[in-house]
Amino acid sequence: MSAGITRNRNEETLHTGVVVVKGRFRFNTASDPTSIIGRGISSVAHSATGVWTVTLDSEFQNAVGLESVVATLELDAAANTHLQTGAFTASAGTLVVRAHTGGSLADIAPGSNNGNWCHLVIALKMSGAEDGSGLV
Repeated sequence: MSAGITRNRNEETLHTGVVVVKGRFRFNTASDPTSIIGRGISSVAHSATGVWTVTLDSEFQNAVGLESVVATLELDAAANTHLQTGAFTASAGTLVVRAHTGGSLADIAPGSNNGNWCHLVIALKMSGAEDGSGLV
C-alpha cells in the first residue's frame, strides 16, 4: 500500500480530510439509471438529454469542495462518445455528468451484455482538509 493512503472497508483517505468515493451507474437511455454500484452514491437522475445528476450519500454532503473527479465510459461497442463532468454543488452533494457523442449531448442506451456504464472516482475535500498551502 502506498504511503499516505489509508484504506477503510469501502473508502480511501488520501490525506487528512480528503475522501475518495467510487461507484458506477448503468445508463438507461432517457430514464434514470436502475443500477448503481459502489459506496457513496445515493442516486443518479437523468436531468436532460445526455445529462445526469449524481447525488452523494448524506455523509459526503458536507464536503467543502471537490479535490478531483474522474469519469470514464464503458461501452459495449466503439463510439465517438466521451464524458464530461460539470458543476459540483457541495451543499447538495451533487455532481453533473454529461455525455457527448460527435460533439452533441446524447443519451446512452443500457447496451447489451450488461454494458454501457459510467465509472466515477470522486475525491472530496471534507471539512478541515488541507489544500497544500498550509491553510485549512
